[in-house]
Amino acid sequence: MFPILTKGKEVIWDLFMIQFYLLDNVKTPLTELSTVSLTEKDAEIVFNNSEYKEYISIEYVQDCIRKGISASLCENNKLVSWAITQDDGAIGFLHTLDEYRRKGYGYKVTLSMINQIRKSSGLPFANVKASNEKSINLLQKLGFKESKKIHWFQIN
Repeated sequence: MFPILTKGKEVIWDLFMIQFYLLDNVKTPLTELSTVSLTEKDAEIVFNNSEYKEYISIEYVQDCIRKGISASLCENNKLVSWAITQDDGAIGFLHTLDEYRRKGYGYKVTLSMINQIRKSSGLPFANVKASNEKSINLLQKLGFKESKKIHWFQIN
């Protein structure tokens, strides 16, 4: 579909994504999670650490925090890992600060998101940039399955 929609048009930007979903029958580990929800004042940190600044705004992040589900982990009162549902309900904005990686924080935050989404009768899913191998591996480790390929793009 992407070639048809962009034929003869200038593609200003294109994010090639893969959608993953987690079926209800896939059990996730039951662990004590010490995550907390984000607040709107965390939006600036989330935005400043995003690889997608050219596609989003601090106001968009605030709106997602206000209306969606979020989970975060702090260490020494410092926000170090987080995720938020985006406006379509997808788990997004998953990020762990570089110096806190390889400690399982992304895993714990994602588990918290799964549990919260399931409690609200939702189906956990995420749209991940196709080149983001670390996030893809994490989702597959948790039992997510690939659903479809997606292009988010802007044409002129």
